[in-house]
Amino acid sequence: MLNARFLLSQFLLLRYTNSFYWNMLRCSFTIIEFSLGVSF
Repeated sequence: MLNARFLLSQFLLLRYTNSFYWNMLRCSFTIIEFSLGVSF
């Protein structure tokens, strides 16, 4: 039971960090597109 709970917490932590990095990546891409649109 303890092992399953540990695996579940690791899985949720992995999903949380992945979504965090994905949001940062999308934000940086939006900034790049915005700067390109302004320069051109």
